Amino acid sequence: EANELIEKGKKITYFEALTALALLYFQEKMVDYAIIEVGLGGRCDATNVVDAAVTVITNVALEHENFLGRTVATIAREKAGIITHAPVVTACRGEALAVIREVAAEKDVPVYVVGEDIIWKRKDRRRFVVEADDSYIIQSPLDGIFQGENIALAVKVGEILGMGRDDIISGIAHARLPGRMEKMGRFLLDGCHNPHAVQAFARSLEEYDYRRLVILFGVMRDKNVREMIRKLPDAERYIAVTVGNERSMDAEHIARIGRELGKPFEVGGGMAEALDMAGRESSDGDLICIVGSLYAVGEARKILREKTSFPK
Repeated sequence: EANELIEKGKKITYFEALTALALLYFQEKMVDYAIIEVGLGGRCDATNVVDAAVTVITNVALEHENFLGRTVATIAREKAGIITHAPVVTACRGEALAVIREVAAEKDVPVYVVGEDIIWKRKDRRRFVVEADDSYIIQSPLDGIFQGENIALAVKVGEILGMGRDDIISGIAHARLPGRMEKMGRFLLDGCHNPHAVQAFARSLEEYDYRRLVILFGVMRDKNVREMIRKLPDAERYIAVTVGNERSMDAEHIARIGRELGKPFEVGGGMAEALDMAGRESSDGDLICIVGSLYAVGEARKILREKTSFPK
């Protein structure tokens, strides 16, 4: 099929090439497990060629509607396109879960659902109890109220793959997730890039102590920017950032939308300029959050790691 497409003059996309390179690299390195994240949707994604041992669909939210559809059910069906012959683990609910169950039934594969087959409880900020085939008390190094659901998914995947209980606990305890509720001095980085994720970020922020809150917001223009800004927590300052990416919405446009929604956005320009503006005018006890895009967080993270002049 690939040769036929080449003969017809069809060129592969950047993501397709990257996926092929990754799969070749994993094969050459003979990795025990390769965790492959879908790029967009699932049914037509380049990663769909993988012969998976387990399929994970974390959740379904309204995102990339121009490509995936305008309803949760339609998007869920696109994501369910990755279901083949392997067990499915999901934290979906409602109509999204109904679609996933329907597709899994057609493929005759089991579905394990967080909240039904996998139960989790949060004991304190970073300690969780999970009940799946076995019982687990897990100390997570990661912040964020959404981590309990992530840990529950990871536990069940580990069980399906035949990992031992101690290995599952140890693996989660040593997990790293740069750019997700990651603290760097008085800066907090979270790559929330849709309304659902921004809402989770705002709820997680309730557990932090700070004097003043400053939010730097950079986002891609194909996102539901208005709804993302609407769900941002109340802050002392909002600074709009133009991320160094061709898909980025410019800071002036972000600020204009923010002001329309009653949030007094300032225009911060590029990331380095915005970080300098926020850091220079901050004091001990302030919390400066960089949110809205993984691209924004990656750019901020690089600058913060390279420069020593920013306040700690």
